[in-house]
Amino acid sequence: MSLSKIAIVQNVPNNDHRMVHSDGIARELVKRGYDVEVIIQKSSLSSQFNETPYKLTQIPGKTYSMKGQMCFMISLYSHLRRNKYDVIHAKNPVSSLIPSLLVQSLSKKKVIYDMRGLWIDFAVYSNKMSEHLKDFLVSLEVILMNHTTSVIAISQEMKKVLIERGVEQEKLRVIVGAGVNSVLPSTHSDKYPLPEGRIIGYVGTISRSRNSDKIIQAFQKLKTESNEDLNLLMVGPFSINEDQYFTRLVENLKISQNVVFTGFIPHDDALSLMSNFDVAVSYHEGSYDFFNVAVPTKILEYLRTGCCIVATNQKMYENILTDGVNALLTNQTVEDFSEGIRYVLENPAKAKLLRKNAHMMSSNFLFSKIVDKLIQIYNG
Repeated sequence: MSLSKIAIVQNVPNNDHRMVHSDGIARELVKRGYDVEVIIQKSSLSSQFNETPYKLTQIPGKTYSMKGQMCFMISLYSHLRRNKYDVIHAKNPVSSLIPSLLVQSLSKKKVIYDMRGLWIDFAVYSNKMSEHLKDFLVSLEVILMNHTTSVIAISQEMKKVLIERGVEQEKLRVIVGAGVNSVLPSTHSDKYPLPEGRIIGYVGTISRSRNSDKIIQAFQKLKTESNEDLNLLMVGPFSINEDQYFTRLVENLKISQNVVFTGFIPHDDALSLMSNFDVAVSYHEGSYDFFNVAVPTKILEYLRTGCCIVATNQKMYENILTDGVNALLTNQTVEDFSEGIRYVLENPAKAKLLRKNAHMMSSNFLFSKIVDKLIQIYNG
């Protein structure tokens, strides 16, 4: 083993969904004898992970704030200078990368930049960043990426976009997806009582920018047209200031008795809930680069828990799912999505086949396989 100490860095809090990847690869690296430190944003919120075998360091910062980004960069630079690492694995946004490159220039450390998504594009789309900043930040990020040891793209689609933007092709490596655990929670926690009847489930941040409202509208249409006892379980936090919107939406649609919002829950609890879904759903529409390059962690976890998956035929889902084989992919309309859910509910043989194939496919995304590829990049 030519490397020993690895820093994994990202300006997100410990309960953020993006931490699933950091936690998973860090645990696997520790199993293999590496000394791993995960450096993230300090937060007063509860952690979604217990008994972490790696060193967890939290420093001041904020994801969608210029002041928070600067604070994170200053703190990170100071921390990296005081400690010695063989590899700094920095994950977007660039507040993780800039201090890492500054330290690299002084000590010749390896710096890997991991593009988990087109964060600048999505921040503008979701009104978390001004459009005027986009071109400058994209250009800056490309310049910085070309000074790294290697750049990891989360999908082949991501690689294409990065090459088009000017990232040197020889630096790019593709590792598809975020990874899933080989062993899943064996029991469901009584902390989260399940609704009676059949459960249509969604896991992830709940927001209009992620089309969560379309899932609710499709459920309302399905519920109205069905005699079955159906319930929609929305597992995950609301995006900032969106809770009132979604509360009013289910009230106006007269389905508040059949829609459960759990709020943020620990990762293992979310996984245990998935195994109880009759149908696991995800909806996106339109063609945007930041969606098209994605490989949603929720889909990988739906696969691993053997869910019957219904999603739209958006490119991000087609990156990993095959219609009629391991999922049902519908057109990108509320009506077609609702009809897709109805179809698998009424066709148990088809649902069983989709579940079986989904679970079989999930072995391609185990953290052990992700880390095999990562180590090759670290040693490259």
